[in-house]
Amino acid sequence: MSELITFESIMSVYRAEKGEELCRLPSGFFESVGKWLDFKKSCKDSMSQREAETAKSITDEIVNRRQRKLVMAAIRTVRGDVPPDNMTDDEKKFFDQTLSLFKTFKSVIMEKVSGMDFFAEEKIEEARKSLEDIRSAPEQRKAPDTPPVLKPEFPQEVPQPIFKMLMDMPQFTGVDMKNYGPFRAGETVKLPKDIASVLVARKAVEAQ
Repeated sequence: MSELITFESIMSVYRAEKGEELCRLPSGFFESVGKWLDFKKSCKDSMSQREAETAKSITDEIVNRRQRKLVMAAIRTVRGDVPPDNMTDDEKKFFDQTLSLFKTFKSVIMEKVSGMDFFAEEKIEEARKSLEDIRSAPEQRKAPDTPPVLKPEFPQEVPQPIFKMLMDMPQFTGVDMKNYGPFRAGETVKLPKDIASVLVARKAVEAQ
């Protein structure tokens, strides 16, 4: 249920919004301010007209301040901070969209700097560590005339799913130590599931 809005309650939010964090808004604040402004504008006395004009200017500043805070919070969230509190439903949508844009922008830049090694680095390191563990494991007991045989435990080849490229991509090395690419946006390609899962998460490809 929306809380009663007065000129003083709008001023109270304006003063609270001068702080660094998003202040907690009264329930249905912006909707109630809109109705209050409509009522004041319908009044013919000069006092109501002045209050409506001043309140409209103050509300614009409240929106601008909260917008700046949401953008800065999105930047901090990309770097590992938690999202801010006290967002309205509309502000939550704006924050999520802004956060997505910042993440996409960072991915595009890092792609140009590091290529696909930036995306697959963790999985490649896991594969290398697995191979090192296999090589350093104690030899199993076998018959004297049967030398131990160590084989990398890569999964058997299976049909690779087909994906559509959503962006240009330079050549990169997958966890299977094979080279892939370069690819162009709109191209249809076959990719191993482990690599494809990384690219799908980065919105670089989509399944066909």
